[in-house]
Amino acid sequence: MWSSTLIDEVGYVEVEPAQVGLFFTLMQKRHKNKPTLLTSNLGFSEWSSFLKNNHLTAALIDRLTENSHVINMKNCKTLRGKLDDDVKDGDVKPEDSEPSDDADSDTSEDDEDVELE
Repeated sequence: MWSSTLIDEVGYVEVEPAQVGLFFTLMQKRHKNKPTLLTSNLGFSEWSSFLKNNHLTAALIDRLTENSHVINMKNCKTLRGKLDDDVKDGDVKPEDSEPSDDADSDTSEDDEDVELE
C-alpha cells in the first residue's frame, strides 16, 4: 500500500455501487494507518447524493473525520480568473510562470508583491 494517497474531486462523477464499496474498503484499510488527502467541491452533507448509500456514507465520513484536519474553503476566492486576465493583458507571460533552472539568478529586484483580494 502507498505511503500517502491523494484523491482529487471526490463526488465529481457518478459511481457504481461496486466502486462505492471499493472506495470504502480502501479508506477503511488506510484509516489510522496511512495519510490520505481528499478534495471535493461537495460538503459532507452532499456525499450521500453520489455514494447513494446513507449508512456507508455516514461510516465513511466518520472514519475520514475521526483523526483528520478538514479545511473548508467555501468562502475562498479563486485566483484562476485573475491569473488568466494577467496572462491575457500581457502582465504575465506563460513561460514566466515556469520555475527557473538558473538557481544563481537574482530576481529580487523584479519581484512584486501580489495582493490578494
